[in-house]
Amino acid sequence: MSSGCRFIPNPKKYFSKDFNAAGAITHSRNSFEPVETGTIRLKSNEIWNRRDFSGDKTTLLWGLVTYTDY
Repeated sequence: MSSGCRFIPNPKKYFSKDFNAAGAITHSRNSFEPVETGTIRLKSNEIWNRRDFSGDKTTLLWGLVTYTDY
């Protein structure tokens, strides 16, 4: 039995640095940038209790959805 995602076999490899997949998925480490207006924002502390924030920002579908860890 293998572990991990079928589409991204080793996600830590990709989410440990900045990357951009043709704008469909972008990830910025230590971003702490303001979130653009007109996006659906999802914050990490809304999902689970966090104390140490990384400052990472991930956008999906050219900025339609933004996930922040700050």
